Amino acid sequence: MAKEIERKFLVSGEFRQDSPESYRIMQGYICSDPDRTVRVRVREDKGFLTIKGRGSEDGLSRYEWEKEIPVARFLVDYVTSYRKGADLPIPMDAQAPPTYDWLKPVRRQSTRVGEIGGGQVPVVLDEIPVAGAISANPFNFTPETAEFLRKHPEVIVVSHPQTTNRLGEHRALALSLMNLGLENPLLIYQEYAEENLEHLQLKAAADTGVLFIEGLADGLILQNHAGGISVEVVRDLAYGILQAARARFTKTEYISCPGCGRTLYDLEGTIARIKAATSHLKGLKIAIMGCIVNGPGEMADADYGYVGAARGKVSLYKQKDCIEKNIPEEEAVERLLRFIEEDLKKNENKQPTKEQ
Repeated sequence: MAKEIERKFLVSGEFRQDSPESYRIMQGYICSDPDRTVRVRVREDKGFLTIKGRGSEDGLSRYEWEKEIPVARFLVDYVTSYRKGADLPIPMDAQAPPTYDWLKPVRRQSTRVGEIGGGQVPVVLDEIPVAGAISANPFNFTPETAEFLRKHPEVIVVSHPQTTNRLGEHRALALSLMNLGLENPLLIYQEYAEENLEHLQLKAAADTGVLFIEGLADGLILQNHAGGISVEVVRDLAYGILQAARARFTKTEYISCPGCGRTLYDLEGTIARIKAATSHLKGLKIAIMGCIVNGPGEMADADYGYVGAARGKVSLYKQKDCIEKNIPEEEAVERLLRFIEEDLKKNENKQPTKEQ
């Protein structure tokens, strides 16, 4: 971690005309704790995450960690590309029904067809269903289609966008079904031809993730037609999008601080050990925090926590409650795993399954 040595000067007069260049900067703060400031800054076409420690007594220096957010520019460019479809305006009323609250979205009601719809967790499919489904988008969704769906609530609608405004089309079709009172299950279908896995992840998340946050869909179908990325990886991506949207939990999540001068154990090594030992569990949140100062507060929504208490000592938590204090570091990981297993056995209803 580098040390920032700051000097400030008050400049007077007409200095701007002598400036060789200027930048537009936008920034916001995730955390402004006296011991740690976490800032997100966008400068021109780049994004940066900066963590600053407590300043020195004279206020002239403090430790600083800064990393560029490489995906920021890519996401901006990709979402901006939606506008290329502006010459094909979506011919559908994309307004939500009066009862729908964008700030507190409720899952769209749909008919249960097997494992799809009816309030069940969203499904992930590799292919469009061969039978019992129709593909639709805002351009081919006619009154005749609506009437057919009204007579056949068991037919699944597969949203298959036509323009670069993929998200807009998916959302417009979902809102149209709601406005027409149609409760047919809705699957989101999105196809790509990406050879770069990170690009595929970013595009798919941008195109589909928010739809599940908004409760508009009953399942996700992702396909990638370029080589090098397996069907299994694409399927795992789909599950990851649903989990990020808090719509379906299929894997353990880990919360960790970035580490600072108060971290008195091998944070990265401990994270790796805990992940390796708990990756088979599903639907849990496990926090690994460097110190007792801010750790318990930052891991408040975790199911279990591993928090540095002192040099060579660790405390274990269940949610906000400390259940074991000052455990020797060399025993802490095994003690955490044993406690999780015992706690899950006490209440089988809380035991994670492969797919919740």
